Amino acid sequence: MTISQATSAPRRYSITIEIMVTDEARLYQLAVENAVNSGETRESAEERLLTVQDFIQQVFDPGISPAGTEIENSDVDVLP
Repeated sequence: MTISQATSAPRRYSITIEIMVTDEARLYQLAVENAVNSGETRESAEERLLTVQDFIQQVFDPGISPAGTEIENSDVDVLP
């Protein structure tokens, strides 16, 4: 890929990631730390992060998109 190809107009993509949560407490700790590192107070993060789905969303869509991208939406569903 050349630089000119890499600077084309923005395009939308969709990704799917399926995860298995093996330790909810560690995931919670990571989510809180992630929120604090993004500028949220620990107290606010602890009040907001109430469910495993909240923890996952905080970790995988923390509000800061990776360079060159803009996360537009994310959903977390519990699978059977």
